Amino acid sequence: MDECGRAYPGYAAAGSQKFSLFAEGGLGIITRKGFEINNSPVVKNASFATFLFGGAFQYHLNPKWDLQISTTWSPAHAKAKQPHTIFYSAGFNYHLKNFRKKK
Repeated sequence: MDECGRAYPGYAAAGSQKFSLFAEGGLGIITRKGFEINNSPVVKNASFATFLFGGAFQYHLNPKWDLQISTTWSPAHAKAKQPHTIFYSAGFNYHLKNFRKKK
């Protein structure tokens, strides 16, 4: 199954320079490749538009590196017999640009 989308993020400060919360929502496209067993379809191909929602927690190690835990959720689609989907991930961000400090 493939999931892609365009989300519109919003940021909320967690009260510290070391932590950030991130939330997003937008339109997504779900595509699913079906399969057969003994020439009988078990799961049929599907492709449909849906909403995507997600969020993340970031810990800022220093000005260049962040650690991140995030999740994305898409609702169920009854017509395609597709249950809701939840994706969890963990990783890091490396910032390539140096932003000048305001004087």
